Amino acid sequence: MRFVYSVRSRGVRLSLIGAAAILAIASAGCGEAIQNTGEDNRFIREPDIKSEAAATKKVKQGPLLPTKNGGSWRSKVTVRQIRSSSEPSIRYETTVARGLSPLAGGGGSGQLLETRGEAQKSSRREVFKVDTHGISLSSISGEQSLAAIPPFPIVRYPIQEGHSIRWNGILRLADKSYPGQGYSRIRSPEEISLPQGKVTAYRVDTVLIVNDGGRQVSIPMARWFAPGIGMVRQRFIVGNSDVTKDTISYKL
Repeated sequence: MRFVYSVRSRGVRLSLIGAAAILAIASAGCGEAIQNTGEDNRFIREPDIKSEAAATKKVKQGPLLPTKNGGSWRSKVTVRQIRSSSEPSIRYETTVARGLSPLAGGGGSGQLLETRGEAQKSSRREVFKVDTHGISLSSISGEQSLAAIPPFPIVRYPIQEGHSIRWNGILRLADKSYPGQGYSRIRSPEEISLPQGKVTAYRVDTVLIVNDGGRQVSIPMARWFAPGIGMVRQRFIVGNSDVTKDTISYKL
């Protein structure tokens, strides 16, 4: 199954094939007060540090994105049609990790996550810069590509619930470059049930904002990181589809 990710905002349309998680939102800028409308309310929301602190769970220690070469995660992908009563479709995919050192264009070490469908055909390649400072998104590629220059910081160590990060740089989409901004925020840990047992994971909400001649296109993503395991859940919207990716097994 090939996904075509379309972003629409204020008259702008950008198409990305194989980019991780794209949905359309109207955002006036990048900062503490992100104005949310429409379907994205389930993904990116206004910080509520007080209530989230009260729900804090004890989290095991370990890297949020293990960099051991050969690690793999098998996921169940549930696709629901928005505003439709039809049954969701189910498919499966496997993501395999390969270490990168040095990381081209970003310095330091990194991790390449290559996702394959049931036919074992590569559908997406995500590159993250991973070091003692945290995790940053460097690029996503498939039939087309997205690159953040410098890499967009998703998580900064030590982990602090409610902590937010702002980023300014260049976003390269396919063969064009745009000024970009980014925002990332760590939410309180949540308990996630996997077939191998329950784990506690940090939900990390991010949004990249592409500036095209004064017009803005926002690219939000939601990821759940379990220390010592990696990304155990992702949520995003593709066109008219609400997509959830849940890890059902892993090998590190």
